[in-house]
Amino acid sequence: DPNRVIAWQQQMIAYTKASESRYLRSNATPSKPLQARHPIAVQPFDEIAAGVWRTPSTACSVATPGGCRPDVINGHYTQVLTTKAAPFPATSGDNRLEVGAIRLIREFSNPMKVFGLNEDNITPLGGPKGTRTFKTDIPPTTPDARQFGLPDPVRAEVLEFLLHGGGSFDHFGYSFTEANAQKVRDQLGRIRAYLAGIKIHELIASAAGSTGAGWADVGPYPTNTSWDAGTLSRKHWAAMESRSFQNAGTGRSFMLYIHRSTPRCKGDNDDFNRQTDGLLHCAGVNLAFDAYDGRRRPTARYQETDLILHLGSQPGNFDYFWLDPTNPSAAPLAQGQIDWKPSPEFCRGSSPCKITSPRYPYDALLRIVQR
Repeated sequence: DPNRVIAWQQQMIAYTKASESRYLRSNATPSKPLQARHPIAVQPFDEIAAGVWRTPSTACSVATPGGCRPDVINGHYTQVLTTKAAPFPATSGDNRLEVGAIRLIREFSNPMKVFGLNEDNITPLGGPKGTRTFKTDIPPTTPDARQFGLPDPVRAEVLEFLLHGGGSFDHFGYSFTEANAQKVRDQLGRIRAYLAGIKIHELIASAAGSTGAGWADVGPYPTNTSWDAGTLSRKHWAAMESRSFQNAGTGRSFMLYIHRSTPRCKGDNDDFNRQTDGLLHCAGVNLAFDAYDGRRRPTARYQETDLILHLGSQPGNFDYFWLDPTNPSAAPLAQGQIDWKPSPEFCRGSSPCKITSPRYPYDALLRIVQR
C-alpha cells in the first residue's frame, strides 16, 4: 500500500532529522561532530509516492511526520511496469509498480530537489540482466544479433537523465575489472567532466511539447506505442535551456541529446517489426524493469535533417556544435554559426531557422551557445 509506505518513510525522515540535530555543530557547540545534516533520499516506485515526494516540506517533526519530505528522489531503471499486486491485509487499491527513473524525472521533477538514478541493467553481464545492443539491421535476424555489455545503452540513460535535470547517476555494475565495464566508467567520466565544465547546473530542463523541446522541433517524446518503421526504433530525447531564454538578449545556451533505442523484451533476438495486429514483435513480454536496448545501425545511420530552431524573441549570433556523446570534450563532429533573427524566424539564409546533424550510428549531442 503506497500510502502506508509513505507514512513509514515520513516517520523515518522525522526520526533521522531529530537524531542528527543533536550532533550538529554550531557557534555555540563547536565540538559537535556533524558540520551539516546528511541529505535523505527516498525511492518511489509509483505515482502516488512520486506525487507526494515532489512537494515541499512543511512542519517536519516526530510529532508531525506528515510534513516531512526527502532531499533526494531516486529512481531505478528507465521504466518500471508490473502487474497489479495482491493487496496486503487491510489495504486496498492498485499496488502495481509503475514509475521508472526517466518517467519520474520527466513527470515528477522539482527544481528544489536532487533526482538520482542508481540502478539499471548491468554491464558486462549477458542475458536479461545485462546491457544489450541490437548491432545490425541486415535481415534476417541472426542468433548473435544482440551484443551484450556495450556502453551505448548506459550512455543513453545517463545523458537523457541528466539533461532532464538529474543530479546523480550510478550504473551499479557488479564486475569492476571487465573491459566493457571499464569502457562504461570511462565514458561516464568524460560525460561528467564535460557537463561540469559547461556549468550544466545553470540550465533548466526544457518542457516537452507536440513538436519537441520548445526551442528545437525534435518531435514528440515517444510513448509505449511509438515506432519509426523506417529506422526500427524510437527516438528518445532530452533538452536543456538557459533560464528565460525566450526574452533574453545575451547569455542564451541550449543542449539537446537524442538516442535511437528499442523496447526491451525478454527475447534476445527480437527483430521489432510490427506484426499483423499492429503490435511490436516481442518474444514473451517486456521486462518489468526495463532499460534501453541500443539500436545501432552501422549500415544506415540516422540524421537530424532540417532541425527547426526557436532561439528567442531577441536577435543574436550563436555557435552550434554536434558533439560525440562518447566523449563530448573531443573535437566537434560538425559545427557552424547561426545568425538568429526572430521576426520572422530566420538564420543561415532560411526561414524557419534550420540546421542538420552529421549522420550518427546511435545517438547525437547538440550544444548551442550565444556569442
